[in-house]
Amino acid sequence: MIVNVATFCNSIDHLFRVVNVDYHACVGAAELRNWQGTARRVLAKVEGLECKRANPGDREQQRRSIEAVRERLARSQERIAQFEAVARPAAGELQ
Repeated sequence: MIVNVATFCNSIDHLFRVVNVDYHACVGAAELRNWQGTARRVLAKVEGLECKRANPGDREQQRRSIEAVRERLARSQERIAQFEAVARPAAGELQ
C-alpha cells in the first residue's frame, strides 16, 4: 500500500513500540499470546507499506523494526513456556 511519509513513519513507530514497549509489559502467557497477534497484524501492515518520498533512513528504520519484531516473535514462544512452567505446580506438590 502506498502511503504518505507521515503515515509511513507513524506505522514504523507503532511497530517499534509494539516490539520494545508492549512486549515488556506482558505479565503472563495469555497477554503474550495476545501480544503475538497484535505484533503479527502490525508487522503485516508495515511490511506492506511503501512510500515514494521516504528517505533511506526511514526505509532502514522500517527494515530494522521488521527484523526486530520477527526475532521477538520467535523468542516469545519460549517466554510463554516459561510463564506456563511457573504456573503449573510440580508433580506431587500440594496446592
